[in-house]
Amino acid sequence: MFDCNAAEARQFIVQKQALELGLAWDLYEVFSNEFLKPLQRACGEAVKEIDKNFGSDSRFQADYRKEWAGYACMRGLKNWDGHRLYQWTWKWSPFECGDWIRVYGEIVEMRGKYFAAGVDDDRTAPQRSFATDPGLGHEYQLWGKHQKKGHGGGSLDQGHRNPDNLRRRAQPKALHGRQTYEYDRLYGPPTPARELATSMAHSGIKAWTILDNDLTGKIDRYFGLMRGATISGTTTDNIFFLNKFGNVDTGHFRHTAVFSDRIFALMPIATIGAAGHHSLLEIALPLAINGYIDYSIGLYGSLFPTAYRPIAETRDGAEAIRGFLANYDSRGSEHLALCYYDDRRQLAGCYIAEHRDLPNWRYRFKVASQPFLQLFAGLPAYPTKDVTHALGLAMGLSMPG
Repeated sequence: MFDCNAAEARQFIVQKQALELGLAWDLYEVFSNEFLKPLQRACGEAVKEIDKNFGSDSRFQADYRKEWAGYACMRGLKNWDGHRLYQWTWKWSPFECGDWIRVYGEIVEMRGKYFAAGVDDDRTAPQRSFATDPGLGHEYQLWGKHQKKGHGGGSLDQGHRNPDNLRRRAQPKALHGRQTYEYDRLYGPPTPARELATSMAHSGIKAWTILDNDLTGKIDRYFGLMRGATISGTTTDNIFFLNKFGNVDTGHFRHTAVFSDRIFALMPIATIGAAGHHSLLEIALPLAINGYIDYSIGLYGSLFPTAYRPIAETRDGAEAIRGFLANYDSRGSEHLALCYYDDRRQLAGCYIAEHRDLPNWRYRFKVASQPFLQLFAGLPAYPTKDVTHALGLAMGLSMPG
C-alpha cells in the first residue's frame, strides 16, 4: 500500500466511482439486447396475475393511483388498466421491467391486504442476516430500518439514537438546513458519476441521504465508494420475482431454463444501479449474502455468478458479461483504496493497494463475510489515518511505515 494525499485520493475516488457506474451501464446494454424478451414475458405474467386477482378491487385501484401510477413502467396510466399494461410489457425497457418488479414487491409487501402473509415471507426470505458471534465484536443489522421522512429536525449524527445498528437514511428535506450543508461539505463536490446517477428520474440516491453509522455508508467511506441509499431491498425483490416467475413458458424456451442461469442474478445491477437507485455495493451485498456472487470490494470479476453453468439460450450474453467484467477487474485492481479523514471529517487521503496486496484484499474484503460485516459495524464512521493504517495491518496489507 502507498500513501496518497487528499487531492490524489479524490482523483482515485472519481475514477473508481466512474468505473462502477460504467459497469452498471454495460450490464444494462447486455440485458437490453440479450435477455430482454424473457424479462418482458415474466413481467407480463405478473401483470396478468395482479389484474386477474385485484384489478377490479376498489382498494387496489385507489392504491394504484396513490402509490404506483407515477412509476415509469406505467407510462402515465392514471387508472389501473391491466389489459393495456400487459400489452405494454412487450415494449418495456429493462428499466421499466425493473420498475414493475419493484411495484410487484410493494404489492406483496402489503401483508394480507392482497397476497397472503406467507407470500411476503417468501419475498423477505432473501433478506438474510448472520447471527452475531460475540467473539467477533459488534452486533449489526442489515435489514432493520431507521428512516426519517418529512421536513426538518433530522441529524446526520444519530448513532446514539440507533443502538441496534439499523439501516439508516433520511430524505434530504428531513434534515436541518445546516445538516444538509454539512453533509455536502463533508463529502465535497459530487463526483461526475454521482451527478449522473442522481440525474436519473426518481433516483433513489438523490431521494435519500445515508446517515452516520449506517453500515453500508461506513463501508462507502472507507473504500471511497459512491454513497447511495443503504442496502437494497429491491434487489431481494428481484430474487423473489425471478424465482416466482421462472417457470412461465415463453413459447420459445421456458423461463425455468433461462432463469436457472445465475447470470440473471446480475439484473439488479443493470436496472437498479444504472438507474441511480442504489450503489454497486448496496446491490452486490444482498446478492453475495444469498450466494449468487462472491464479491470482494473493487475486484469486479468477482461479480460474475458463482457455480456458473452456461445454457445455450443465454451463453452469448453471459460470455459478454464475463469478458467485460474481467476488463473492469483489471482496471479496478488499480483503484483499491482505504480512505482516512481529518478531525473535521473531511477526506484527508488514502492508501492505495499494490499488486502484492491483491490476495489478502480479495480474501479479507469479501462483502458477505461475517467477520467483515461485524468488523465494520464496530469501526468509527470517519476513520483517522491511524485507524485506517491499523485496519490495513490487521488485514495483512503492506502498510507503509
